[in-house]
Amino acid sequence: MGPTRRDTIVYHKGVKGTITLNIDPHPSYDAGGVAALNNGIIGSNSRYGDGEWLGFWGDDIEIKITFTEPTKINHLKLRFHNGNGQWIYAPLTVDFRGKLGEGASVVESIPVIKEATKPLATASRDYTQYPRLIVTELVLKIPSYGTIPSGRQGAGNPAWTFIDEIIIE
Repeated sequence: MGPTRRDTIVYHKGVKGTITLNIDPHPSYDAGGVAALNNGIIGSNSRYGDGEWLGFWGDDIEIKITFTEPTKINHLKLRFHNGNGQWIYAPLTVDFRGKLGEGASVVESIPVIKEATKPLATASRDYTQYPRLIVTELVLKIPSYGTIPSGRQGAGNPAWTFIDEIIIE
């Protein structure tokens, strides 16, 4: 017997999607694998090493989510860890592209908002005003924060990016 683990499963449309990445997470922060991005389990609000957060060191990330059938998108939310003392910096924006049928697409840049009282940052967008946003594929481009600025812990080194569940409603 071991310690009891309790998780809340957040069922959302992204759970049905197939996720691919342009680059593998760093081996030290890949415990949940790519499935951690759409398994319905939200990572810890304070710890990024719980197996639900994927870590990338200095890399721009492209996440592609493919659906088996056209899927209506009402809301999109991404969570990032923002622990600057651990060299972890949330990106400034997320570029969103939703591929519609017949090759058309919706493209938009979503700002990342840092939560002042928590080491979290979120990028979210409400798409309910677009009643015809029915996609077969989502592509999320997440540029790395870049090099840690001088005067900060880890200055001159590439910043880490940590991302949690991608919630699609």
